[in-house]
Amino acid sequence: MTKEKKTPREIAEGEIIDVEPGYEDKKRLEENLKRRAQEIRDEDIEMVREETLNKADTISGKVNFVVKMLRRVRLLYEMVFDRGYRVGWTTTAIVVAALLYFISPVDLLPDFIPFVGYIDDAFVIGTVLGAIDKEIKNYVSYRGLREELYY
Repeated sequence: MTKEKKTPREIAEGEIIDVEPGYEDKKRLEENLKRRAQEIRDEDIEMVREETLNKADTISGKVNFVVKMLRRVRLLYEMVFDRGYRVGWTTTAIVVAALLYFISPVDLLPDFIPFVGYIDDAFVIGTVLGAIDKEIKNYVSYRGLREELYY
């Protein structure tokens, strides 16, 4: 029985590397990759040429989204807990409520879903930034930070 050659799309949608549960044999992985490398066709190369950078850009955009959100979380945390900077009770309460939502394992979109799980956290953090915008800008100025890193 001969194996039918799969198109790049079928490979991408199916299993790319035959990996058994608990598979950790580096040698077999290398052999599998070498075998698949011998099966590369012109269509595979063209697919890589057309789609790799787009996917890398898409992932990069998502990573940048997460990095920016984490900068914002850190900024809010530092603003509230900075002993040299005073914020009012209302601002503190709003920030603490948002950070509680951020650290909560139970929220609208579970964080274990890659990237998507952070959308609701980012929304909450962004809403807080908008609600206390003037206070955030004052703190950024107080710390001598670059505003564009947070907005």
